[in-house]
This record gives sequence, structure tokens and C-alpha cells, in this order.
Amino acid sequence: MGNGMNSIGEFGAMLLKSIGEFLVSLGEALVAAGVATVVAETELFTNPWAAIAAGAAGEGRLRAFTEREERKNQLREALCEDASADQLIAIGIPVKRDSGKMPLFDWLRFPDVALSSLLDVSRETAVATNRPASKDIRPS
Repeated sequence: MGNGMNSIGEFGAMLLKSIGEFLVSLGEALVAAGVATVVAETELFTNPWAAIAAGAAGEGRLRAFTEREERKNQLREALCEDASADQLIAIGIPVKRDSGKMPLFDWLRFPDVALSSLLDVSRETAVATNRPASKDIRPS
């Protein structure tokens, strides 16, 4: 009888050990899945090359991303163009005449200057945003 109790105890210990090992493996798998999800969300949604490599996006998506990045860079460059207060006033942007001359980007600090109004300032910003230029204010 003592021998039978010993084997039941061993069976229970073996069963608990198996369940424990299974739960550890399950926990490791869940952590790995969580890490993979975070990587997928950060890389695949922000890096088109990673998305294409993973098969989550096609060439059209890469083309759209590349074109958008190119337009953003063109706009960034265009907003570095200097413009004087007189030039902005000439196209109807309300700034103080004594504000001087500064890059278009810096004019955004003024409360009455909006990005949408600066987009009409020159040909470069119009090209970067696919908008027609209302008037080119660059000095001749």
C-alpha cells in the first residue's frame, strides 16, 4: 500500500511539473508575441521598407510614402526662404512692417500668420504643396 501511495504522489508531482513547464512556455510565447506586436506596430507602420519586406505593403505604398516624403522635404526647404514684412503685407498677410526679414518658417510664430497663408507666398511653397501660387513675392 505504501508503494501505491508513493506512485500517486509521484504522478501528482509529475503532473504539476508538466503543468508548470507548460505555463512557463505559454508565458514566454505571450511575451514574444507582445514584443513582435510592438515591433510590427512601430516598424511596419512607420518604415515602408520594413512593411514591404514583411509583405504588409506593396510597391504602391512605397511610392506614395516616397512622394509624400519628397513633398515634405520640398516644403521644408521652401519655408527656409526669407521674406520681409513688406512682402507679406503686399499679399495680405497682417504683420507689422518693422518685423524685418526672416525665413517663412519663423513667420509662423506671429499670431496672425497661418501656414495656409504662407503657402501662397512663393512658387516654391506652391510647388511643394501642389497649390497654385497666388503671387510670387521674391524680389526681382
